[in-house]
Amino acid sequence: SILATNSLQFAQAPNKLDIAREYWLFALAIMVSIFVTSMFITAYPTALLTVAIGIAMMLFSLNLLLGVKLNIGPGRGWHLGFGVLSGVLGGISSIWSPTVAMYLVARDVSKERFIGATGFLFLAGVLPLGAGQLVAGILTGPALIKSSLALIVVLIGFRIGELLRQRVSQKLFRKAVLIAFFFMGLRLIINGITYFWKNTSIFPEGISIGTVNRFEREETANFYAIEVNLSVDYTKLHFVYVIKDALKAERVQLESKKSD
Repeated sequence: SILATNSLQFAQAPNKLDIAREYWLFALAIMVSIFVTSMFITAYPTALLTVAIGIAMMLFSLNLLLGVKLNIGPGRGWHLGFGVLSGVLGGISSIWSPTVAMYLVARDVSKERFIGATGFLFLAGVLPLGAGQLVAGILTGPALIKSSLALIVVLIGFRIGELLRQRVSQKLFRKAVLIAFFFMGLRLIINGITYFWKNTSIFPEGISIGTVNRFEREETANFYAIEVNLSVDYTKLHFVYVIKDALKAERVQLESKKSD
């Protein structure tokens, strides 16, 4: 679905050749770094990375909404830097669009140019990401089927967005993008925290600590007093071993694939 929508978005943009000439280094940096990263990095702190991206998006949006101007230039150094950063983030988390959009918004490009450039740069990341994930065994048949089914809904949303964009001014368009960025960042933070609590290995599930013997609550209390028969007689413990989970990263990765 991402491939189809980005292709359509770039195909409908005016001055496609001019966009490609301006952002070719940006696109090349994304393609190389996203492919290399997605192929070789299989374990990473998902929750931490997602929360960090969300915080960066929220801070970026708030700064520009409050009128703080960011001195980001149009030179090749900026394109190379943002391209590599976007590719690395995309390779390890499949999230490379925020940094691309942040660059274009900070440059205050026109809304038509913004749509065309994001379509071109997002498209530059889709193909190497898919290739890298295919080599790493992450991209599977069921995932492709789900993506194809989601394409219909995405295209409807794409058309609605296109009609709305034609009716708003450049100033309102930029403000709407920044507000959307703020809430997207908030969503990433919530998703990252939720992922952490669901996949943490600090307290693994299924380990019995005891059985509840009885419980009661006084009328004036807002908690229960619970009596538990412990599974282990701690008065007879002599040695305690602390075991480090050396396979935690691999297990979390496999569990995340299963849940997807």
